[in-house]
Amino acid sequence: MRMIRKIWFGTRVCSAAHALLWCGFVAGAVCTQEKPSQPEKLAYGVDRANVPDAIAKVKSGQFELVHVDLIARANATEAIPILKEQFNRVDDQVVKAKIAAALVRMREKDDIYWNFVVEFANPALQSDVPDYNGYDQQGKAVPNPSVR
Repeated sequence: MRMIRKIWFGTRVCSAAHALLWCGFVAGAVCTQEKPSQPEKLAYGVDRANVPDAIAKVKSGQFELVHVDLIARANATEAIPILKEQFNRVDDQVVKAKIAAALVRMREKDDIYWNFVVEFANPALQSDVPDYNGYDQQGKAVPNPSVR
């Protein structure tokens, strides 16, 4: 009878120890999951606090298209003379088109920028490349890509 009690007591203690061990693992896992202490930082091209930096980079001539886009989205009209200067300096037609588009978005009145954007887009508009979407007789887009 004593032996049965020892076995029964031993299995109960072992089960309780396992349960406590598992509770410890779960509690440890839950407690170690930290929440960020500060809010997530916005991406560079979205954060308007980066506009002065973007203007400085464009002014220096060491800029990327994200800087031009950030200036245009922020409508930083103080950068218009800098963008005009870079438009005249750059040779890359894509960069030039991005600057011209930014100036048009910021309502620059000089027609040279609008005309440049139109000339840049004209080959795509005149192209015979089919639309990605096909259309039915009623003019509604069909779900599958166009196969013309």
